[in-house]
Amino acid sequence: MGKVSTVIVVENWGYNELYPILQDAFRVLYVSYTNICFLRKNNPYKKPENAKKWFLEDAITDELIENEFDFAKNFDYSIIPQYKNIKAKTRIDIAVNFRLSFGKYDRIEIECKQLKTDNLDYIIKGGINKFKSNKYAKYFPIAGMLLYNVENEITENIDLLNNSIVKKIAQDEILRPFPIIENYSYTYKSMHKRKNNSDLDLYSCVFDFQKLIEQK
Repeated sequence: MGKVSTVIVVENWGYNELYPILQDAFRVLYVSYTNICFLRKNNPYKKPENAKKWFLEDAITDELIENEFDFAKNFDYSIIPQYKNIKAKTRIDIAVNFRLSFGKYDRIEIECKQLKTDNLDYIIKGGINKFKSNKYAKYFPIAGMLLYNVENEITENIDLLNNSIVKKIAQDEILRPFPIIENYSYTYKSMHKRKNNSDLDLYSCVFDFQKLIEQK
């Protein structure tokens, strides 16, 4: 099991400390990621034989969450993959389900995407803009995005993604470095204005999987 990093509480949220819960969930996912790096070193991701449908993004997400109960958490929450919101007719890749003080459960939503040069527009269209249009995380002032880097350097791809954000959204909505996980550099925060004029803080983590994927 990987080393459990310390949570860095850098912001306080009045609504049941939403940011520290999201931050701790990212920490748990990061510890799971470090374990996968060890286990997948000689067993890279590849499409199963005879599989009609197989999505690398979903395979990574499912494995990240598979052993979540093995890791100590600092709050009462669970990490649920492929969460379907029937009422809103949406599906989010990860739901961080937590219990409110009065007994009701609610969730912080995290969308996952592959980070590569030919997927930048989809990260914006299928990720950021869905948060901005209230399809994801409609009622909360924060949400998360988990990016799986599958080619080139992370910083290079983030720069390219930010260039696309400037062109398609706005300069002030780019991803900026932000310390979410202790001793891990590839974490970011972006601030967005949604269609109902409410503010959204989107916290993003990038995990590098390019050496863990079978290259054809």
